[in-house]
Amino acid sequence: MSKQIKGRGITIAETRAGSGNEEFDARLIAAAPELLEACQTFAEWLRREDAGFTAETRCAPDGEAKWREWFDENIRICALAQKQARAAIAKATQ
Repeated sequence: MSKQIKGRGITIAETRAGSGNEEFDARLIAAAPELLEACQTFAEWLRREDAGFTAETRCAPDGEAKWREWFDENIRICALAQKQARAAIAKATQ
């Protein structure tokens, strides 16, 4: 049995593998590589956030520019992870 959950503009079908719904199971399996990629991108963003940007580097003469590059890359990675996750969820559930 599946249950529809609505949130942030995405409808997710919640089910167990081998649900008896072969079409849904096939879509979920087909989306697995994209789901994995989204998780890996998100994990990279988390690693960067956890590591942070060293205060000493930011206080250097060109530190603010380097911090800005680091920050902009974090924003890019986070946005990419969200885009990948939404695409994978859509592939699995439509």
